[in-house]
Amino acid sequence: MTPQTRASALRKQVLPDRYHGRVGGKAAKRTKALSLRLTAEEHAALAAKAKSAGVSINDLLRQLIQQSRIYNHRGQERWYAVLLSLRAHLATLSDKAAEYGPANAAVLLAYVAAIARHLEGITHDAR
Repeated sequence: MTPQTRASALRKQVLPDRYHGRVGGKAAKRTKALSLRLTAEEHAALAAKAKSAGVSINDLLRQLIQQSRIYNHRGQERWYAVLLSLRAHLATLSDKAAEYGPANAAVLLAYVAAIARHLEGITHDAR
């Protein structure tokens, strides 16, 4: 292959979903802008990654945005906070059992143990 034909072959390579700014056969209108402040080191790293991927920095950022997955774990964190709070209250109840008579203390400790086992099962199932 001559250098001329190789260069023309490289120019003809096109990403399947994008050709000259057209996506899916329709012209993509980009009317929104995003400003991102970077340090010189961050910009150099981003430019190097884009160059090694063979795309522009804008295309690299667009691809990264499309591929990123955001997970919200707040509900799970709140659930664990409630479980920890309940365990703390159970520990307080078991400490207070010594203030009751022996029969009442035994009943209280049995309930605390049952609740603790139930919470342990819920915690195990939630994971």
